[in-house]
Amino acid sequence: MSRTTLVFTTIMRPASAEQFLVSIRRHHPDLPVIVAEQAETPELRELCDLHGAKHLALPFDCGISTARNALVREADTEFFILAEDDMLIEQPLPISLAEGFLRSHPEYLCVVGKLDDYDEDGKLRSLSRINNLMLDRTGGGLIKLPVELVEPETLVFDGELFIPCDYGPDWGLFRREAISACDLWWDEQFQIGGQHLDFFLRAQAAGAKVAYLPAFLCAHHRVRAPEYLLYRNRPVWIERFAAKWRLRYFHEVGADFRFYSDYSRPVPVALPERRRIEALERQNKSLRDQRQTLVDRIQALQERLR
Repeated sequence: MSRTTLVFTTIMRPASAEQFLVSIRRHHPDLPVIVAEQAETPELRELCDLHGAKHLALPFDCGISTARNALVREADTEFFILAEDDMLIEQPLPISLAEGFLRSHPEYLCVVGKLDDYDEDGKLRSLSRINNLMLDRTGGGLIKLPVELVEPETLVFDGELFIPCDYGPDWGLFRREAISACDLWWDEQFQIGGQHLDFFLRAQAAGAKVAYLPAFLCAHHRVRAPEYLLYRNRPVWIERFAAKWRLRYFHEVGADFRFYSDYSRPVPVALPERRRIEALERQNKSLRDQRQTLVDRIQALQERLR
């Protein structure tokens, strides 16, 4: 019997859901799958039956948080894989490895995986999805820091590398009972947007740890159908998220800085790594100048002694 169920929700993207299901069954024919369809008239029941997936009908546009909570309650396995409908599995997943890690490390909530992000033209995008999170409580800010900048300590389990972090993509293997035990149900005021950061901030506050497993790989093909975007691009979450966490600004290190009151106008910020290098260069120049001054004085002194 499987210890893991893969769950995802979908709205107005039946073709994406079908492609994802086909990719799941290509590599994991027996993996339990639950699909939560947000629709006035469900269209995916037959498709789910065809691919041996359980269909969960939800109200149209009930929101990603509501759907995820329903999916976790519907699952009855020890673990669940959180996914999105525009993903594709292109190779077998190391599910047993991730399960073994979580069983051996009970302090960890989940193992997030790697996403290869592709835009609508099929071009691979470079995104920093594995981060640490810090709250600037004095200044009212949320700071997202790529883990590669801090060179974190790594864990090796069963010959594979696991990297501790605070935040990862909507893709990974989670301990199902921990959602209830740590009260980590997705906040349903976030219908779309904000729910992911909010989830991992609350996990951090609860002391639930997160690990990144690069070998847990999936492709993410963005589908931006106009009718879908009408429901996807809604900024109402920004004010709600800022109010909940008492935030004035958001800074993604290496990307940009933005105030929540003017969120659509980010300000680019240079990488701290570059600034550190520039500071070292200035320091080295100063040392070179001091050294040259000392050499000049020694030579002058030697001239006088001759």
